[in-house]
Order: sequence, then structure tokens, then C-alpha cells
Amino acid sequence: GLESFHSIHFRCPALLDRLEGRGAMLYFVFNPSTIACIVAHDLRNGEWVAQVPFFPPTQPGTLTSNEAHALVAACIAGSDGAADLKIEPDGDATRFASAAGVRWEVISSRAWSMDGAVASSFVASPGGSQPVGGSTRSSTRSEGSGHARVLLAGDSAHQMPPSGGFGLNTGLQD
Repeated sequence: GLESFHSIHFRCPALLDRLEGRGAMLYFVFNPSTIACIVAHDLRNGEWVAQVPFFPPTQPGTLTSNEAHALVAACIAGSDGAADLKIEPDGDATRFASAAGVRWEVISSRAWSMDGAVASSFVASPGGSQPVGGSTRSSTRSEGSGHARVLLAGDSAHQMPPSGGFGLNTGLQD
């Protein structure tokens, strides 16, 4: 993959108040404890997703509950978040934690990899691929097959999510 991330989905209704009116969809965190992008998932319910890069093979692709909480603490409370972290055991689970007077619940965490691919053709038909544009004729149906072709364009053709304008340059080219 191009880059690997831990995606940590957490609920923290108090986080929006802590942002003191600086409402946005994406928050970029850069401090000595972590680098992350926090996505405002559902502000009414206080749901957020922290996208934290990791680097295989030197870093593992899985997180323990405590590691996920430590990363959330670093995002919310900065470098001092880990020192102030209080994890609340709940039987075998450790869903809740707090730091710097802010409490949250980790809903889930998983690793994912940003990938890229290049298509070998733009339009595929049951009889093979045909180029589009120039003097080559193209139609919406494969001749004699009765099958419609599908052409992906815009955000549907991108593997990278368009949030934050990351896909904007390719969206304009579409």
C-alpha cells in the first residue's frame, strides 16, 4: 500500500466544546506524541474517527485497547495526554478512558492501507476493451452483445476518499 493507517472510531461529545467554536470536518494533529487526522463523523452524537499512520514492518498493524486510548489521548490532550490517561476497566473490555478532563469511548479500531491502481483501459466490454475518444467510435452498448458498458468517472473512479479535497485535482480533471 501507499500508506497504512489505524482508524480509531471513538465517541466523545465533549470534544466539540473543547474546540471552542472551531467547527470543521477535518482536524490535523501534529505533536510529539502523534500525527493524526481527526474526522468529525457525527457531531450530534460526538462521534469522531482518528486516522493515525503507522509504518509496517517496523510498527504492528494491530492496536490493543490501551494503545488505541493512548493515541486518542495524544490527539485530544496533546503530548501530555498519555501521562494523564485514565483507562476505565469494564470487565474484559476497556472501552472508556479520559485525559485532561475529557472522557471518551473507543467504539472500534482497525488498520487499513491506502492503495493505488491504474486501469489498463477506460471502457470494458464483453468482447474486450476499446479506447475512448479520438477517431475510435464508442457507444453505450457493446455491439451485438446487448450489454451496457460502465464508465467510472469522478469520485466513483478514485480509490482515495475525496474528503478534505485530496481527490479534488482528479475530480477537476474528470
